[in-house]
Amino acid sequence: MRTGLIKPTVVALATALLGITAVVLPAAPAAHADPANKMMLVMDSSGSMKEKLSDGKTRISAAKSALNTVIGGLPGSQQVGLRVYGAKVFDRSDKGACTDSQRVVDLGTDNRDDLKAAVEKYKPYGETPTGYALQQAGKDLGNDGQRTIVLVSDGEPTCAPDPCEVAGDLAEQGIDLKVDVVGLDVSGKARSMLQCVAKAGHGHYYDADSADDIGKALDTVATRSLRPYKPTGKPITGSEQADGAPELTVGDWQDKIGGAKRARSDLFYTLRRTLPGSTFHVSASLTTLDESDGLDLKIIGDTSNCGFATEQHPVQYGQLISVAITAPGYRDWDEKCTENDEFTVEVTRKENDGASRTVPLELRVAEEPPVDNVDSLPKELPDSDYAPPETGPATKIVGGSSFAQATDIKPGSFSGTLVPGEVQIFQLPIEWGQHLTAETRIKPLNQQLDDAMGNGPNWLNVKLFSPSRAMAENVVKSKTQVIVAPDGAEAHAVSYPVAYRNRTSFVTSKSGANRAGVYYIAVGLSPAEGKSYQLPFTLNVGVDGDVVGKPTYLEKGRQPSASPSAGSTPSMSTPTPSASAPTTPDPSPTGNQSGTAVDDSDAKPNPLIRAVGIAAGSVGGLAVLGGIVALIVVLIRRRS
Repeated sequence: MRTGLIKPTVVALATALLGITAVVLPAAPAAHADPANKMMLVMDSSGSMKEKLSDGKTRISAAKSALNTVIGGLPGSQQVGLRVYGAKVFDRSDKGACTDSQRVVDLGTDNRDDLKAAVEKYKPYGETPTGYALQQAGKDLGNDGQRTIVLVSDGEPTCAPDPCEVAGDLAEQGIDLKVDVVGLDVSGKARSMLQCVAKAGHGHYYDADSADDIGKALDTVATRSLRPYKPTGKPITGSEQADGAPELTVGDWQDKIGGAKRARSDLFYTLRRTLPGSTFHVSASLTTLDESDGLDLKIIGDTSNCGFATEQHPVQYGQLISVAITAPGYRDWDEKCTENDEFTVEVTRKENDGASRTVPLELRVAEEPPVDNVDSLPKELPDSDYAPPETGPATKIVGGSSFAQATDIKPGSFSGTLVPGEVQIFQLPIEWGQHLTAETRIKPLNQQLDDAMGNGPNWLNVKLFSPSRAMAENVVKSKTQVIVAPDGAEAHAVSYPVAYRNRTSFVTSKSGANRAGVYYIAVGLSPAEGKSYQLPFTLNVGVDGDVVGKPTYLEKGRQPSASPSAGSTPSMSTPTPSASAPTTPDPSPTGNQSGTAVDDSDAKPNPLIRAVGIAAGSVGGLAVLGGIVALIVVLIRRRS
């Protein structure tokens, strides 16, 4: 059993759990492989591959068996090719030893027999020009589409260039290329080098000490490559100053943002109101494998700050970073936010040492019409305590890897598997007045899975996001992050009831639940280096509450009605929730919103109310933090 101490710092936990931060996670599926998805297998054929593994099989025979199994299981539409190195030149002193790499099967879809024949032929022979082979594999895959290099190796390189530097150069091509590595019975410097290749190539490293390990690792890598994260949106290039910034209109957009404190780490856009009195919902998100990453988002109207959101967290709490603003939201008293026709949107990569590379940035804009008789809508709805959703027979399912690819579900029970560093995203409609509950359970681990997970800690996450890509779980009544222990784990989240006037709340996650529509559930597992494993999980989902507080949107040109008297009662309608269509007009697809921390530089006078609101949000974060710290203490005691 695992006995290692649990090491996450209280600072990291507080940063991830107090409303300043939010979000998790990566990686998901499609029913069929994307034809644009390309994989190049790169196999070490050096002389050391003839050595034996712990189970008595030679490295070469075990690798061949695993490769054939994986190749046979690939969908027909998956593009895959094979490159070997160290297969023809015997000694380093011989000519061509350091460029000894051949593409033995071209990238293609109808080549499974060719791949298996090539695998059967290759034999342990020469030197180890790993860096050169990686360079050539990058060329094999080309410059576009989702691309994965799978390196299977058993030792240190014997030739320049440095494979770790090559992997870093390849990763500069963007998030749609990664290098995954399977290390065959390696240790010491050889293992460190292969781990460096995976990290620099923004991929994953797996140890394989037996034939069974190799098969599991290659199966995991192949499964991942079939469901990569895909940024969505129309291309746009933000400017590095507010003047002349390009215009964001309603819809999805895609840009690239630089590493923290580097070129293009601070981007500006222009936003123009098309409906008098409308509300904007703006979000920015990225995925990351850096140790820590984050974003700030601002909407500025003239000299007024009309909205501010920030998020930063370590990667073990999720690969997805998302920030979002509802504007004017709590700034509904500021004329520059309610009446201005033009605004500036600013997105900034947060200052930290981890986020160093340029990555795709996704932007989403929705413009919501003004509402008639806002004062007649419920000011707030009673918070919902967490109650486990009803369970039933679990339907096997695989979540999407991004908001755009989220898997449609209904309330019920579902089962699947997670691999380290993965997030799976699900979506379902929630009406006004309703709240969403999600519970993720891990059964007690068998000995094999417990050993594969190593010393950990391995964090399980479940997060809720609104149609505006806002964090939507009630932090006081949710337990969104837990450590997977040998006796299992359970994480759960419950949202605030959806209410239009939540948007004026100073409590971050409450203000996020301000629109009916498609809500998202993100289930994730923290990254881990070591042996490959797939962790079975069950997801139970419930939607509860009466449909109430549906706003009436004004037609263009109409003025709001007079506010009702203090004694008037909000109208309450209870239509049957739509299974597919949101009730809130939203010209763009719906998505998640992240932690929205209020910037008080221009805050409306009334410091007491504001202080109480912020304190409420902080108490929620501290409650969750306290729970996790207590859990850590329990786990340390039971493992010591």
